[in-house]
Amino acid sequence: MSGAGVRGRGEAGTTLVELLVTIVIMGVAFGALLTGVATSEVSSDANRKQATSATLLRSWAETLGTAYLPCTAGSSAAPAYTPPAVPGGYSASVVSVQFANTAQTAFSGSCPAAGDAGTQLVALTAATADHRAAANLTVVIRDRNR
Repeated sequence: MSGAGVRGRGEAGTTLVELLVTIVIMGVAFGALLTGVATSEVSSDANRKQATSATLLRSWAETLGTAYLPCTAGSSAAPAYTPPAVPGGYSASVVSVQFANTAQTAFSGSCPAAGDAGTQLVALTAATADHRAAANLTVVIRDRNR
């Protein structure tokens, strides 16, 4: 029986089970690789947005140093510090403004009755529209004329 369609025992080929196991292993490895790439992309996007938010705040803080706005005596209305133009998908705002007392030893949320002492503590925030990144910064602004 040495026909052309008969194989010897040492010439066994790849079985269907072996092929299926190989395909499953490769599929799991490929899926893990894709998950890693997707996680890396999301992380990179969040880092970029965080860096942009922080840069936006630092730039705004630098301009506030020369833009001191005095408060009205006894008023709790904060001076209108306007945010700079922000890139699309970002927002920037003033969280709070606190005013120094006349001795400049403490800050409060309303302008002292004696008037503006020349020092303000301004809390700023910048965030992305998708809420993936936000940055906060507190700046001390002084009246340069005092």
